[in-house]
Amino acid sequence: MRERVVLRQAGLHILIAAAIGAVVATIGPFGTFVRMPTGARYLYWLIIIPLNWAQILAAVIGLVRWSAAARWPETAVVSAGCVIASVPAAFEVLLLEAWLGPPGHAPPAFLGVWPYVVLLSLVIALPVIKIGRGVLPLPNAAPAVRPAAGPTAPNFLGRVPRHVRGAPLCLASEDHYLRVHTAAGSALILYRLADAIEELAGMDGIQVHRSFWVAADAVAGVERSGRRVSLRLTNGLLVPVSRTFLAKVRAAGWLDRG
Repeated sequence: MRERVVLRQAGLHILIAAAIGAVVATIGPFGTFVRMPTGARYLYWLIIIPLNWAQILAAVIGLVRWSAAARWPETAVVSAGCVIASVPAAFEVLLLEAWLGPPGHAPPAFLGVWPYVVLLSLVIALPVIKIGRGVLPLPNAAPAVRPAAGPTAPNFLGRVPRHVRGAPLCLASEDHYLRVHTAAGSALILYRLADAIEELAGMDGIQVHRSFWVAADAVAGVERSGRRVSLRLTNGLLVPVSRTFLAKVRAAGWLDRG
């Protein structure tokens, strides 16, 4: 399931980047409209925009996954990713200038290109990420929208796509991703289970397995198979209870729910 989601999102990114590249090629900024033939200009932008977009995403995901940037505001994370990705992108621009530029055209120096690459990256990335929030597989840094505080609307829900926001039922860890099940549906986000549980500390719920957290109101019943115990949730999901957390689940009275 996770692989299908990632592939679908990767395909969406390719389409978005190609569309942006085509628009930029039509405009021909930074003198490319004048000094490059039409075919060379489109090839130039259809290479550099998707390539830079992939590097921005890699930088942003890397920042969130391997640093404290997971708690930065989203705009700060994306901006930092653009600056990091613009370094290799500037060298790629110089290579494309040498290849596709007119005969006798001398590519500019690195420092003459890099600031423009940073600017273009920010101009493209920030609006697209804001528009595509909840659709693009971007790190969920600080929530873009913070719901009102309350037991059914913790700040964590600001990280969940709007169309599935509702009372949390269950969180399931899937590698570096987190499957969020709510009363409105489910969605896959890039976030750690431990951080999500910390944000849901004000809710009535328990971690029942190293990969699962369950809300108290979501437990509809219990199923046993030998020594294995699973919780049957109100949405039909069956969640295993590990021996490590069995005592905590028993103390909460969940094992008496039929």
